[in-house]
Amino acid sequence: MFGDILPKVFRIFGKKKPTIKDLAKTTLVEFDTTMGCDSTINDLIKYYAKRDKDILLVISASKKNLYLTELSAYIQRGILRIVAIPLEGGNMHLKGEILEIPVSELGWFSEIWKNYPNVDIVIFEPLSDLILLNDVKPTYMFLKGMIEFLLPKDCGIIAFVNKEAHTLQVLSIFEDFFQKIIEIEPSGLIKIKK
Repeated sequence: MFGDILPKVFRIFGKKKPTIKDLAKTTLVEFDTTMGCDSTINDLIKYYAKRDKDILLVISASKKNLYLTELSAYIQRGILRIVAIPLEGGNMHLKGEILEIPVSELGWFSEIWKNYPNVDIVIFEPLSDLILLNDVKPTYMFLKGMIEFLLPKDCGIIAFVNKEAHTLQVLSIFEDFFQKIIEIEPSGLIKIKK
């Protein structure tokens, strides 16, 4: 899906040969439940992996098997690392190839950045889950801290949010963090909101 969308996005941004910077340092991708975001995330990972970029994928723990199956080759090559966020309690631990950090322990993310200093792009899938579970303010502070930490390191961030799960007011609070906002319509067409 995103393989079809990327050329359109780059044409809109006026680039003939896309680079990692073309989506902007911070990009928010808004989707709805009919579209989902899994195939888009897979396509993005393949896109950046072909360019030998180090990728950190942050996902909801419920999706870890899906991504492990489809993306294991990139994990084996050492260019993809996955962090899963279980929505229930527990402790941070390594489970096979995936580091799990419970939603109650998000402060541990600062340790991740220390352990993966060469990450080029962070793809952050569970933004809606965090907003719904943690509420707006703690999620806002977490995202703000992550972006403030990563931007000076020249690391791009692409976050995904289910636009149907939040009010327009809540969406606008999080949209302010991002330089570009891409909305994926149910038809598969994209709309650049910002």
